[in-house]
Parts: sequence; C-alpha cells; structure tokens
Amino acid sequence: MKFLHLLRLSLLSVVFSLLSAAPAFAGMNGDVVTAFQLFPDKSTIYYPNGIFGHGVVADGGITFTQPDFFSVHITDTQIVIDGFASQSDHQRFSEAAFNGINLSFDSEWRIPNFTINAATDWDQFTADRIEVVSKQLFLNFQNLDVTKSTKLVLDLTNTYPEPPVATPVPEPGSYAMLLAGLALMGFVAGRRKIS
Repeated sequence: MKFLHLLRLSLLSVVFSLLSAAPAFAGMNGDVVTAFQLFPDKSTIYYPNGIFGHGVVADGGITFTQPDFFSVHITDTQIVIDGFASQSDHQRFSEAAFNGINLSFDSEWRIPNFTINAATDWDQFTADRIEVVSKQLFLNFQNLDVTKSTKLVLDLTNTYPEPPVATPVPEPGSYAMLLAGLALMGFVAGRRKIS
C-alpha cells in the first residue's frame, strides 16, 4: 500500500513539473504593439504624424496618441479608439480606398479575435472593417463620420491561433525528484522482501 502511495506521489510531482514548464497565455499583456495611421491605402503611412509609436501592453494597458486627432488604448482585454473630443462637431474620414489604423503585433500567434463592444457609438463601423493579416490588425475608417462623442471599443475574445509547438523540457530538479522517488520505492520493496 505504501509502495503505491509513493509511486503516486512521484508521478504527481513529475506531472506538476511538466505543467508548470508549459507556457500560459491570457490577453494581450506582454505583447509588443506598434500603431500606424494609414492613408490613403494599406501601403501608405500617413506622414508627418502617422506613426503613433510602439510599446509593451502592461497591466494598465498602453496608449498611442495621434496629436489633435484620436488615441488608441490597448488593454489586456480591449482596444479602444477614442479621443475624438478635440475634433469639430462633425467630420468625415477620406473616401480613399483605405483610411484607418494598422496595429502591428510582435508575434503572429498573439493576435486575438475581436468583437465590437456595445459601448461603440460608431454605428457605421461594422465587423467587415476589421481585417487580420499575419502579424497585423487593420481597422478601416473609410468614409466614416466622426463626432466628439465617437468611440470604438473592440473586445478581445481571448481566442488565438495555435502557438508554435514547443516541447517543455523538465528542469534538472524534476529528474532528481523522479530518481529519488524510484530509489525510495526500491528501498521499500527491498525491505518488504526481507521481511
């Protein structure tokens, strides 16, 4: 009976070590993101202020600001396009083939899927204006009206493409625990034979 108990403890310790070595993924924390404003198409970055900047998504999120235009705030669970209050009461994005924002992510498999949050009061912005290509997320604002209250909120569904498969390698301590468990079982089994 003791033999089975010791065997169970040894196996559990190995399983725990393997699981703790495996990567864990949640939200956008730790991701490196670069934001660009695009005009008039995906191949053109709008200058002089087209590059918002880049940074790592932290606990409080990260904010990219386009001076006198709008801001992009990325948190662990949302992307919020806001800051239109500095605009006039009404304006319209260009009718060019593409006019919007490109968020470029550091790693392709970290780009999640999105849903449009009910807090969005930009009725013209629909799901077909969101496009994910490789490591990039494109938001298309072509021909959209903007007011001071305009806000676009995208919820991250926390669903990602499959990450590259990496086989976890147990730490040396895991092997030591396994060998110690096997030695202990051998010792106990030897004593049972003697008695």
